[in-house]
Amino acid sequence: MTPFPGCYLPHCYCQMCRRFSGAALATWTYCSIDDFEWICDDGEEKEEPLLVRTSVFGQRHMCPTCACNLTVVYDGEGLVWPAVGCLDDECFTESIQTCTDGADATTNPKNNKNRLDAHLKEVAHIFCRTVPVWYRIPSDGLSQWDAR
Repeated sequence: MTPFPGCYLPHCYCQMCRRFSGAALATWTYCSIDDFEWICDDGEEKEEPLLVRTSVFGQRHMCPTCACNLTVVYDGEGLVWPAVGCLDDECFTESIQTCTDGADATTNPKNNKNRLDAHLKEVAHIFCRTVPVWYRIPSDGLSQWDAR
């Protein structure tokens, strides 16, 4: 199965994600780099985000206007990991049907098939060994991994 946004959401506590996000964690999803595109729907011409090498193992797309960290692209993986907080909620609509592996993806509010959380395969806390001392991981029942 080709990965699509919303099927897996890791909350990452690694030092690099914390520094780039300015927060205790960054939440990501992923998709095939071939299926990912930048969309500007406000009618204005926008500059493409800059792809900047930020480590020996990957690059990040940065907003050319405010330098906000938008994605991670690990070398050789063929995936792009967009920061979930930077995505429009509507971008998940088309992906939901794929995440359900062919199940009915109707938008009937009674069955909530149109809700992203109804289609998540996994949500987890990753790089938990590097959680900042001033933050406590919530007791939410999610998996907690020391690494990715």
